[in-house]
Amino acid sequence: MDPSQSVGENAMKLYRLNIILIIPFLVTACATVNPQKDFDAVSSSSKSKVGHTVTWQQTPEDKKQTRMALEELLKDGVTREEVVRIALMNNQDLQSKFEFLGIARADVVQAGLYSNPSIDALFDFPTKGAFGVGPDINLLFSLSDLWIVPLRKKIAMLDGQRVTLQVIEEILKTAAEARNAFDEVLFQRAMYDSTQKNIKLFESAFDKSRFYYQSGLVNDLELSLAESLLYEEKLALANIETGLQSAHAALLRQLGLDPMESIIEIHGEFQETQSVNIKPNKAWNFALDNRADLKIFRLQIEQSKWVLKLQRARIYGDVNLGGNFTRELDGRDTSGPILSFQIPIFDQNQAGIARAQYQLRQSEKELNAIEIKAKQEILGLIRELKFQHEKATFLRDKMLILNSKTEKFAEKFYNAMQLNAFSLIEARRRVLNTYRSYLEARRDYRRIKTTLGVALGGKMPNL
Repeated sequence: MDPSQSVGENAMKLYRLNIILIIPFLVTACATVNPQKDFDAVSSSSKSKVGHTVTWQQTPEDKKQTRMALEELLKDGVTREEVVRIALMNNQDLQSKFEFLGIARADVVQAGLYSNPSIDALFDFPTKGAFGVGPDINLLFSLSDLWIVPLRKKIAMLDGQRVTLQVIEEILKTAAEARNAFDEVLFQRAMYDSTQKNIKLFESAFDKSRFYYQSGLVNDLELSLAESLLYEEKLALANIETGLQSAHAALLRQLGLDPMESIIEIHGEFQETQSVNIKPNKAWNFALDNRADLKIFRLQIEQSKWVLKLQRARIYGDVNLGGNFTRELDGRDTSGPILSFQIPIFDQNQAGIARAQYQLRQSEKELNAIEIKAKQEILGLIRELKFQHEKATFLRDKMLILNSKTEKFAEKFYNAMQLNAFSLIEARRRVLNTYRSYLEARRDYRRIKTTLGVALGGKMPNL
């Protein structure tokens, strides 16, 4: 027989032996990374939980479209909900979180890829008494990939779901922070307007006191006290103005705009508080179905179970199957299958299995802990929300009315020269401080309500 023909026949046998092993692995050869479905799920969840979809700026064209949309929204000023829309399309922190979707999808694709085949070749060269080359060729595939890869891919897919939930959680937080930043601007603006208005009244009273002082009707002490209160309020106005500027800068940052260059106009009213009638049990049931962190810990438990399965599947280590072709120096050719695996005598992956079991128990306990923490958070926010509403109502219906009445009496007696300017300014300051407390209660009410929506996992329902 022609030696070259013999070599060809044996090579063909080796090819037939391994082609069966190659087929299952070819299906993953053209795997691509496309996180679009993950982002679509995120955007759909954002629409249901926040009321607006999100934008992922991946290409220069995406950035161009976003800039055009921003210019249109900012053209005539922004409302509270428009601020949320802008944040969801342009907040830079949120944009960076979207990249985790691509990273997680790449991990899923990588986890589903089978190991590349390996080839070993040994060439024997005779030293004497024979001629030619005796090749010894091994072609090996990872047989253990057949049961390892599906487990590994399942774990990666669960991790991808976890990342998706984390991104959804970031969307809720971004929307909440945008609303809070908008409310803070309204609050600081209301504080500034009320303080500026009252300073004019303080100045009027002080000017009149100075006139009385020149006429000998007011002494040095009374004039100094009135002047001191006036300056204190002017200092308070300067602090509030600084707070207003900081609030504007914080809002711009939430919107992904440059605080050094951007100026936006705010449209909106600082709304009154509303009565709170949220039933804690219904609120908790809603949170159980909607909170992303609770879903993440449930996924972590399921993922830990699959990790345990993976560790148990690794008892035999890497199992390889393939074929061998050998041509002896005397011209004889041989070929046959190869199977290699570890004999689990010493290392049976006991530590890996034990670690996975501990991680599973840890995940279950972490879920119990986060559920208790979440309940406490929701109950505390409900109580605080009710308190801020009652506080705002009390300040508006009781304290403001009482202090305004006191101010009118003080003004009446001051005009009759039965009361000094210090007492009048002090009475007006009490009204101003009460009004500030009232504004703070309304601001805190809106902030807590927004935070409660995040704690429940989305839009706050009628509970």
